Amino acid sequence: MMRVLGRNRRVYFLTAREPRSWEPIVNQRLHAGAQRWPNVRIIEWHDIANPHSDWFVGDGVHLTG
Repeated sequence: MMRVLGRNRRVYFLTAREPRSWEPIVNQRLHAGAQRWPNVRIIEWHDIANPHSDWFVGDGVHLTG
């Protein structure tokens, strides 16, 4: 995907906040991949949203209305 987007665009990825076993590995891979591209920024959605369980419906994944 980054090869298609190129180095001249600003690209943002959100870390995962998903109460699943694969969440940490996904976030690690996002950070590792971002290091290869100077135009990529990571938004720490996991850290931002984690203390706000009231933002989510009962499954802990989907946002409330």
